[in-house]
Amino acid sequence: MNALTPLECKILQFIQSAFEQSGRAPTAQQISLQFHFDNAEVARRHLDFLQEKGFLDFDPAETKITRLMTPWMDVSSACEIPLLGKIAAGIPMAEEQDFCSCLPVSLEKLGIPPTGNVFALEVRGDSMTGRNIVEGDYVILDRSRMPRSGQVVAALVDGQCTLKTFIREGGETYLQAENPNYPNIIPAQEMKVQGVMVFLMRRG
Repeated sequence: MNALTPLECKILQFIQSAFEQSGRAPTAQQISLQFHFDNAEVARRHLDFLQEKGFLDFDPAETKITRLMTPWMDVSSACEIPLLGKIAAGIPMAEEQDFCSCLPVSLEKLGIPPTGNVFALEVRGDSMTGRNIVEGDYVILDRSRMPRSGQVVAALVDGQCTLKTFIREGGETYLQAENPNYPNIIPAQEMKVQGVMVFLMRRG
């Protein structure tokens, strides 16, 4: 399952709203008008992308949406969580965290306040398998929360990003891997927690 661009998220919300109100999906022409596309062909391309990502079934021969799928959450009430790139769940790596797409997540159902402090990262590596976090998962993080010992965090350690368990004991703070094949990480100079994990999303 792939993430959505902000526009794809809005299109999917529009489609689900139409289903809920009338029991019928909007046509490509209606989507084109709603989003001010130049023509219906642009809308059809977006529908093709949404089908490839597993969010709906679209019959290009009849230019018809046959069914809508919500693999993670109720999209109609979802917030657009910015996906800021990938993070190493392994050896720390320098990762660029730039807005590239979004995930539709119903934060209200999860009891998470929908603020600008919430963001997502895609997991790379296998150092967190002991916490059931595997490569390809999406971690939802909150940058406003103060980390507590035992929580999973995204952290910048000596200039490199990693996803690990935050440990504070005996006056020492370090990051713990959840796979015996990886060492714990003790910062040589600096460690900055960038966000505390509040939810884990498994790819479909």
